[in-house]
Amino acid sequence: MVLKTFVCFTMAIFVWSISFNMHISYRWLQDYINQDLPEPDTFADTLTMQAYEVEKIEQTGDDYVLDIDVLPNRAADSLSHIGVAREVATLFNVNLDITQDQTETSNNIETAELVNLAVDSPNVRRATKRVVSGINVQESPEFIQKRLQAVGLTPINNVVDITNYVMLEIGQPVHAFDYDKLAGDPPKGITVREAEDGETITTLDENEYQLQEGMLVIADQDKPLDIAGIKGGLNSQIDRST
Repeated sequence: MVLKTFVCFTMAIFVWSISFNMHISYRWLQDYINQDLPEPDTFADTLTMQAYEVEKIEQTGDDYVLDIDVLPNRAADSLSHIGVAREVATLFNVNLDITQDQTETSNNIETAELVNLAVDSPNVRRATKRVVSGINVQESPEFIQKRLQAVGLTPINNVVDITNYVMLEIGQPVHAFDYDKLAGDPPKGITVREAEDGETITTLDENEYQLQEGMLVIADQDKPLDIAGIKGGLNSQIDRST
């Protein structure tokens, strides 16, 4: 089965008034550090005293998961594994390595011919898009599934899983949509906008929600596709029929 999917990245301005609990994989952090980290308990104690409060640490398979409390003033840089790894490198005076292998991509798809992306909200600074084709929807590699499971997420398929993986890695919400399920003819219109009062959406968990005016959504020309940065919509989900 061939996948043609539209992926949208959103970046919004939020005002946080509460703290956040972030599940951080010890082994995932180790990938970004060129030296061995301290033993998990010692590591957690140091973080608590000098950076973030570690509320608990649990062993999950061959990994340890830290439940850290991120305060509002640290949300911008710490709600991701790379963000926490930067802090760890400073605290322990070790080298940080966040270089990634680059995969060559083809330029034979002109995204602008397939999708128009507009931002219609003063609370969104920037949004980007990309069209991906020629991918088979299947299970993710085992290491990705294990990492998602360790921090409490259920693997779905390789496309959905990589959006969650990227979010947990760099702190940026990513949504993937099945291109053929978007309304209209090419170039199909996608807008990052605020919801209208009374609009509804059925999310991936098959629950229907009535949106409140001002809630941020990503929408095609007919309907909301997801609640931006929070939950994807059932009407454009990636599945094995994509």
